Amino acid sequence: MPHKIENSSGFTILELLVSIVIFVVILMAMAGFSTLLIKTNVANEVRNAAVRVGLSKLHQVTLLSFDSNLADSSGFLQVRDGTVAYTATFSSSSPAH
Repeated sequence: MPHKIENSSGFTILELLVSIVIFVVILMAMAGFSTLLIKTNVANEVRNAAVRVGLSKLHQVTLLSFDSNLADSSGFLQVRDGTVAYTATFSSSSPAH
């Protein structure tokens, strides 16, 4: 007659496989969410760089006299590991009477 184990402790293979599948599903969800966070963070860094350029150009405009001509400018900003090109253009018009 085969000997039957009544009180076995530990996990079965099926329980381990189910727990691994649940763990992998949770990791995949976290990876997708972290990718979204990274994309949003990079977009915000580019937006902040654009605001810095705009404020810099606005500061240059406020330092000029009323009759001065403004030259268009362009350049590159370092954002994380890459560069972003920008062009700032200026135009003026006479107030309507």
